[in-house]
Amino acid sequence: MRYLNTQTLKQTKVYLDETTVIDTDPRVSNWFTTCPDGYKGEWVGDTYTFTLIPLPTQAELDVAEALRVQTEINQEALAYLASTDWMLLRELDGGTVMDAEVKQFRADARLRIV
Repeated sequence: MRYLNTQTLKQTKVYLDETTVIDTDPRVSNWFTTCPDGYKGEWVGDTYTFTLIPLPTQAELDVAEALRVQTEINQEALAYLASTDWMLLRELDGGTVMDAEVKQFRADARLRIV
């Protein structure tokens, strides 16, 4: 990715189309520099100031994915518990006893919640 080197020159961007910045003209080629690896760039406001933003590391991406997966597991387990709460209340009120299989599934669901 190439970006306008705002330390060299404060200048408005010139486009060939909506996405391609002219940087081959020798009069403007020194205005641009390559974005370093591990960073992405973002234009800030109307000042044409380009800010470098570090990209997330693989470890950070892995943690985010693990949190997303665990959140999904939590939601499924909580939904199951909520859908079977009436059976527990019925049993506690002296009604029909909950099936052993449902009790085991509820125990497993509680263990999956973090």
